[in-house]
Amino acid sequence: MSLIKKSNELVIPSTVKMMIYGQAGMGKAQPLYCQVLTPHGYKKLADISIGDKVMGKDGKIQEVIGVYPQGVRPVYKVTTNDGAVTYCDEEHIWNVRASSGNSRKAGFKNLTLKEMLSKGIVCKQTPREERTGRKAMPRFEIPVADAMEFPEREYEVSPYILGVLIGDGSLTGSVALFSNPDIDSQIAETIKDILPCEYELKKNDAPDCPQYSIVLKGDGEGYIQRLKRLGLNVKSGDKFIPDIYKYGSKDQRLSLLRGLMDTDGFAYKNRIYFSTSSKMLAYDIVELVNSLGGIANVHVYEREDKSDEYRVSIKIKICPFSLRRKAVEWNDTKVSRYIIDATRIDDYECVCIKVSNDDELYVTDNYIVTHNTTVALSAPKPLLLDFDNGVKRVNMAHLDGIDIVQVSSWQDVQQVLQEDLSSYQTIVVDTIGKMMDFIISYKCGTRQPQIKEWGGINAEFSWMTRTLSSLNKNVVFVAHRDTRKEGDDTVFIPALREKSYNSIVTELDLLGYLEMRNENGVQKRTITFDPTSRNDGKNTCNLPGLMQVPTILDRNGNPTAKNDFITSKVIVPYLNMLQVKKEEAAKYDKVIAEIRENIELITDANSANEFASRINEFEHVGSSLNMARNLFSAKVKALGLIFDKETKTYADKAA
Repeated sequence: MSLIKKSNELVIPSTVKMMIYGQAGMGKAQPLYCQVLTPHGYKKLADISIGDKVMGKDGKIQEVIGVYPQGVRPVYKVTTNDGAVTYCDEEHIWNVRASSGNSRKAGFKNLTLKEMLSKGIVCKQTPREERTGRKAMPRFEIPVADAMEFPEREYEVSPYILGVLIGDGSLTGSVALFSNPDIDSQIAETIKDILPCEYELKKNDAPDCPQYSIVLKGDGEGYIQRLKRLGLNVKSGDKFIPDIYKYGSKDQRLSLLRGLMDTDGFAYKNRIYFSTSSKMLAYDIVELVNSLGGIANVHVYEREDKSDEYRVSIKIKICPFSLRRKAVEWNDTKVSRYIIDATRIDDYECVCIKVSNDDELYVTDNYIVTHNTTVALSAPKPLLLDFDNGVKRVNMAHLDGIDIVQVSSWQDVQQVLQEDLSSYQTIVVDTIGKMMDFIISYKCGTRQPQIKEWGGINAEFSWMTRTLSSLNKNVVFVAHRDTRKEGDDTVFIPALREKSYNSIVTELDLLGYLEMRNENGVQKRTITFDPTSRNDGKNTCNLPGLMQVPTILDRNGNPTAKNDFITSKVIVPYLNMLQVKKEEAAKYDKVIAEIRENIELITDANSANEFASRINEFEHVGSSLNMARNLFSAKVKALGLIFDKETKTYADKAA
């Protein structure tokens, strides 16, 4: 039997081999002891449940729609330029942008902590900068949370009055009183306007600075009693902001801040400060400023003759003063927050939460904004080879009816490939990079491979890919994202050793890049199979240039539609294309066979002219018309026929 086959006799594949790579999907783990901001204050991640309300980056209340235990993972302490601290694992996703340069113009994008660490948390210094002791410039900026929209609360003490009394008041006596120099009489006038009608403001002349007492007009409870119920009958060094006031409405918190700043706040050289002898109050003000969309940090100054001074440096987008002489000193300054350090500290039980807002950002410790392998499972009848234990990060709704091999050794893979896999249409490998780690461990144990051992490692890798290809099943490789430099450009590629990547990409039918894109302020999950200047790709069936991956979970984490994106939008169109090509090939071969039969009947000029007159009447497919013309030209040449350019006909060769 001849090995030569016509195009319509070729075996057309009925399966697809593809790789999907990109930004990590659910890798947003934080240790259980981390705090998440809720409308009523902070709550430990360990106590967060589906349906709980948390605060988003936009300051609005969001709902937790998924809680995914991550097991024990390496934990990093992440510190920002204002001294704020939070904790996460290396796969945790951060919304960041470059701190400077052309890359900053690209705006915010999602990177894992691991990706940031690989690039360097701070920029590389020049030798001169190192010699001068100049601090290294942070590489990544993270978003500052907008002002939180907590619900309005009922208070016994007006927030502005409370701010004034905490800032410059005496809270341990029998009467609530505060100092108010004549230059700042506006403060006293403001308090007079908002005091409850049963109270009045009485001026007490003092040697150094006038004082004002809040006194009762008739019978009833003194104003100081309201302060005592808040626990504020304390000395200056022990002052604080009651928790309930930290979570009032935006206007209430701003009034509180302005009461504090009108008294003990000041502006100096385009900077805003608050000074206090109370450490607790200083850090409460940091939290208050954070909740209003600003940042603040505390500096401690030791003083010999009295207690230490805690000076709070403040940057905020709204004026923190209502006192006119101070307000004119305030300028709308840029509020930026940068990651300055990320240090591995310990291993701890972690969890990932998913929230309902489109950008998936929520607020964690110290008002730090942070981020929240299901696409591959949308292939038909998949068997998941879970190499990186990522299945626990997948919503259970996506795992219904799906069989899983949680790989613990390379021997597990060798064994499962010998089993009956006839009930599966797709093999999903998650991730291919982690699969390579298992191969290295199989070949080299715990030590790093030597140069001479890479041949055996690559051979094992090739065996795996060949075996998967021979199963007559769809194969979907999942990979993390890496980068490759091409001149001044950075291109996203699958995270694989170059040689391994080059060997497998030639066997792939499709290579797709998965990422979150910001479209008009809305985060959308997209995939492209087209190669571009910023990502590798392979698109052999003319799939759309950019496709949105639908969200099929509701706010409660329940499925709203079938998880079939890869099946319906990728594999089916690809196989349909192959079938069309097969049918077109059959039609091509049929019409060419008919043309050849007709050309065999050409013996002279008359029969040649007759064929030429109807050459266009055949049911041509693809390039069959060009082929027909070439075959005809060869025939008339072989017969020695002469073409008349005027009559456009052929004549027999003259005797």
